[in-house]
Amino acid sequence: MYEIVWEEFRRNTILRVSFRNCTPEEFNEGVLKARELITAQAEKSLLTFSEYYSVKWTAETIKLLNEAAKAHAPFIIASAFRLDGLLKPIFKGALAFSGRKNMRVFEDDGEAKGWLVEQRRDWELHQALQR
Repeated sequence: MYEIVWEEFRRNTILRVSFRNCTPEEFNEGVLKARELITAQAEKSLLTFSEYYSVKWTAETIKLLNEAAKAHAPFIIASAFRLDGLLKPIFKGALAFSGRKNMRVFEDDGEAKGWLVEQRRDWELHQALQR
């Protein structure tokens, strides 16, 4: 099962994408829905928090995850993740494939969301200094 919801945290909107006990078909459907939503947003406007637990991984789901990470890059300020143990090596591959430096894995929801808020603040400060 997957869930895609907007959440508020410290006056910041975070897109939470949660995959739990997914079949490959459910995962693929969820990733495509998330991609549609993410790529409809303004560039560099999103904070995302994704969870992956007990997903049934196949070569196709891993490929789709890598492609999504790359396709989402222009729209995302930062991405935080919670993962089960099996996904950590796959995540490292997705990070390398995407070329993104604004992705991090956390053990705690609050810590992850706090980091996302800090990333937005730092990004906005960087943008203001470039003007």
